[in-house]
Formats: sequence, structure tokens, C-alpha cells
Amino acid sequence: MDQSPQPVDGPAVRGTSPVLGVVGWTAVVVVSVNVPLGTGLMVVEEAGAGLGGLGFVLVLAAFVAVVPTVVLGFPLGLLTAWSLRSVPHERLHVAAFALVGAVTATAMAVVPDLWAGTETASPPPATVLVYALEGALGAGGGRWAAGAVRRRRASRARAPHDAGVAA
Repeated sequence: MDQSPQPVDGPAVRGTSPVLGVVGWTAVVVVSVNVPLGTGLMVVEEAGAGLGGLGFVLVLAAFVAVVPTVVLGFPLGLLTAWSLRSVPHERLHVAAFALVGAVTATAMAVVPDLWAGTETASPPPATVLVYALEGALGAGGGRWAAGAVRRRRASRARAPHDAGVAA
């Protein structure tokens, strides 16, 4: 029997399958943020782009959100979950995932400028802030959603047993 502490609010989100769940929920959250942002930017910059342009922006926004989330999020999620294995409070897990997401997204804002060889090697502060907020919202929100799903499943699994004891 597993003697490792579980988060107080529900079962632990640790291991390959639960972290894949976090990555999936993170992708959903980030796509939900990127698509409106991309659409808004397109409307502001190119008012006459039409439906073809809008479709391209939606696909690009989703691609830009999902690929880094999967490629970076899975190994970082495993590492973060492993490092939090003895922390029993789910709120701390959500906060830690949000911090990892913010730092990772901020690094992603800087890396393209480093590759391009720009003199400053840093994007405008507003861009960095948007990346950090999106990363924190995506990873923290993904961790929260994955935990909520696991709590719901655990309560459903206990419900028939609890109902039988009460009768």
C-alpha cells in the first residue's frame, strides 16, 4: 500500500498518467487564452483579414499553445510533481505549478530573441508579463482542473460505499 501523503483536498497528482492529465488541462486553458488573444491581435492589426486569416490565427494560436505545453510541460510536470511528493496541500501544488508555468513561459518569451541575435536579447516588459501570466494561468489552472477531476472521481468511488454504511 502506498504510504506517501496525499494532498489534503484529494488524491495526489503524481506519476505519468496524472501529469498527462495536468498537461492536457493546461493545453485546454492555454488554448482558451491564446485563441481570443490571437483573434484580438488580428482584429487590431489586420481588420480586413477575413475568415481565412481568422482560421489561420486560430490554428496558429492553438499550435503555439499546445506544442510547448506538451514538449516542456510533461517533463517539467513530472519533475514538479515529484518534488512536491511530500507536500500534502493541493493549493501549494497549484501554486508551484503556476510558478513553474510562469518561469517557463517567461523563458520562452526571451529565447526567440536570443536565437535571433538581437542586441537587447529581451522582449518588451509587457510581452514578458503576458507570457508569465499565461504560463501561470495555464499550468496552475491545468493543475487545479486535474485535481478537481481526480477529487470528483474519488468522491464518486467512495459514494456507494459511504451510502451503504449510512443505511
